Amino acid sequence: MCICSLLGTMSLMASCDGQLWSKALQGYGSALRQLASRKQDPSKLEALDEWFQKTEPKKDKAYLLKVLEWKLTRGTFRPGLLQKAQLNSEEEVKRCFQAAYDLLAAPDADGSKAVKALTSLQGVGPVTASALLCRATPQRVAYMSDEAVLGSGLFKRAADIKYDMKTYTRFNQLVQAKALELGNRWTGDQVAKALWTHVKLQGVQSPASSKVVGKPAAQAVRKSIKKK
Repeated sequence: MCICSLLGTMSLMASCDGQLWSKALQGYGSALRQLASRKQDPSKLEALDEWFQKTEPKKDKAYLLKVLEWKLTRGTFRPGLLQKAQLNSEEEVKRCFQAAYDLLAAPDADGSKAVKALTSLQGVGPVTASALLCRATPQRVAYMSDEAVLGSGLFKRAADIKYDMKTYTRFNQLVQAKALELGNRWTGDQVAKALWTHVKLQGVQSPASSKVVGKPAAQAVRKSIKKK
């Protein structure tokens, strides 16, 4: 039985109300501007995000580095990660991208396997890999931000989030399943983006926060997902 919009802001993930989800997604620009306003250079995040949302995905080192810069600017900055990614050769980056896209080309493609193919690159974990693929195949790969993970109910606090393939696989299954439930051409990445927006606008940003977001929905969806 669907809880729908009766939950309001308590748990977007528990809702099957398409209008509620669309409203959350439409708030992305506002959430991004609020985040940018707290940065030393607000225009940098806004420009990077516009580039990320509108640029056709590529399969080269330049795209890898620019996406990583977007990720580090919009999310948690991790010193040395960009420099580590720069150590990858152009040939190796293109080889890993091709391997990932080959996996995604299959009719029953598992987005998590494609994400894993990119993690062999230096400085690229499941989160960065999902950012590199979500724009090209949002119906297979969703970007795993801390906020979207919290919104999905997988973890209670940002400090508890694990950035491994097991966590990514569970997260991607949850948001892709929610997209199928919503229908109307929703993708898993749109679900993840709506969750990011919803959580940001609620003010759930601190790694030390003990606020639970979306837990009831995640428990319900997990019943149909085998743990890996």
